[in-house]
Amino acid sequence: MKVNMYSIYDEAATAYISPFSMHNDGLAIRAFQDNVNAKDENNISKHPEHFSLFKLAEYDDATGVIQPITPPKFLVGGVEMKNATEESNIIAEIKTLKAYITSMQQLKEIK
Repeated sequence: MKVNMYSIYDEAATAYISPFSMHNDGLAIRAFQDNVNAKDENNISKHPEHFSLFKLAEYDDATGVIQPITPPKFLVGGVEMKNATEESNIIAEIKTLKAYITSMQQLKEIK
């Protein structure tokens, strides 16, 4: 069976973290997202802007052959995987209300 090898790049350390394997990109992205949004704080959840997920290689466990991807393929950044916080939801709602109020004022001016 072929599996993929992935690594998380740490911009602050300018290094890739030890690689891990997953069956596909979707599973690797989900694992990275879980790490970024972990309730028990870790470096990645505290500083998601410093971390990105990369696909490094394909590994065939039947032959033992590792086929590298050169250069490593960027999949997603930590900030993109950060779930919206309650505070950012409130900010989005305020912006929506402001836009609504502005549009209502413009309608009054048209009448």
